[in-house]
Amino acid sequence: MDSEKPIPEEPDPQKMFKRLQRMQFMSLELQAKMEDMEVEGDSGDGLVKVVMNCAGKVLNLDMHESVKGWDNEIVGNLVMTALNNAIDAKEEAIRVETMRMAKERNLDDDKFE
Repeated sequence: MDSEKPIPEEPDPQKMFKRLQRMQFMSLELQAKMEDMEVEGDSGDGLVKVVMNCAGKVLNLDMHESVKGWDNEIVGNLVMTALNNAIDAKEEAIRVETMRMAKERNLDDDKFE
């Protein structure tokens, strides 16, 4: 006995095009929003703090005065760690905002509606 699988229905090209337009608009909106979203990364229990926007621009670097005079390599490591933590926070914020926007616009599924 042959069990034939049903042939999936072809998506409507007009619906696909509309969905792509909504996705493109969302992408542009997300890019603009990233300029205004700020995240922070720190290291050394807050001895070094970096604030950046989600477009990747560093807005502020703050070092506690107790690190002044420390070995440059140690301070450099604290700064790099704070920067990397800020970048990780930026990536997570972008992921969360993208998912939120996609869900809000019904773009979080595989349907072409």
